[in-house]
Amino acid sequence: MLRHLIIAALSCGFLSPALAQDPAANRWTGFYIGAHGGGGNGRLSGATEDLEGAIAGGHAGYNWQRSNVVLGIEADLSWSDYELSLNTALGGFNLAANASHDFFSSVRGRLGFADGPLMVYATAGVAYTEIETSLALTGPGVNTVESINTDVGGIVGGLGFEYAITPNLALRGESLWFDLHQDFDTTDPSYDGYFVRGGLSYYFR
Repeated sequence: MLRHLIIAALSCGFLSPALAQDPAANRWTGFYIGAHGGGGNGRLSGATEDLEGAIAGGHAGYNWQRSNVVLGIEADLSWSDYELSLNTALGGFNLAANASHDFFSSVRGRLGFADGPLMVYATAGVAYTEIETSLALTGPGVNTVESINTDVGGIVGGLGFEYAITPNLALRGESLWFDLHQDFDTTDPSYDGYFVRGGLSYYFR
């Protein structure tokens, strides 16, 4: 009996540190960086058609995990080619309109629930981009082009998941919706839309 108790005590002594250091128990804590890509669309106030295009870039952040709850903050910067082009004939004249943006950035908080290698999360924060618009009227004796760059900022939020394929690498997928206005003023004309993207993150251990 005594021998069995000694064996059990020694077993607990060896197993306890291993359990305490189990990486799965704190899998999501730490700094990470990654890359992502996807696409979606956006709509300008007053426009009859949407901007459409692709998005690709990088992200970085930090997570804190307590039990199954994960809190984090993340920043991202993406190249984008969202664009809308319209051409209309007006008698002997041609009217061409174009709208586009070539980057998109955001800073967001994340609240997740982890279950083994899977984490699902909600995210929300602020976003910023610059809308480039141009209007050209051409025809007999007329060649007028007007271009405007407008800074727009506002809110962004969505849902996503990450799945750890190794202790350091995690696949991700997320859908984000944005609602942006000139100078963050919600009384100004809006630019809103969404994008869906997938990516890969590397966690520093």
